[in-house]
Amino acid sequence: MKRSPVHLPLAARAGAVEAIRHALVDVHGLEMLALAVSEEHLHVLVRLPVVKKPTALRRGLRERDPARYFMGIAKERSAKKLAADGLVAPGGVWAKRGKIVAIVDRAHQVHVYRYILRHVREGAVAWSYREGVLMPAGA
Repeated sequence: MKRSPVHLPLAARAGAVEAIRHALVDVHGLEMLALAVSEEHLHVLVRLPVVKKPTALRRGLRERDPARYFMGIAKERSAKKLAADGLVAPGGVWAKRGKIVAIVDRAHQVHVYRYILRHVREGAVAWSYREGVLMPAGA
């Protein structure tokens, strides 16, 4: 590990939720259902463009791997906003890449949606397309 682990305070979690939501929904027009940012990690449920030719190596990352591309943008924008607001030290917040899991059916989608929003019980700040921003109890 090249740097110390980052532990986001509540204000930084709320700022990250807004920055990630803005980057994915407002700027790129993606359909996002749920997002949760905890002290150490994040989860997001978002519909991404379908890759028609995954072997097209001459195309950019956006066409080859949209999940990695859009999550990279979201993490970059949120890290810059948090640093600009003085909520974290400059130099990065998120680890490289991450685990991306494709949704296989409607039941899986509902399960993941509920799983993400349950993180509020553990202190995460969340966002839902139905309810907007959700803060942890006592915040």
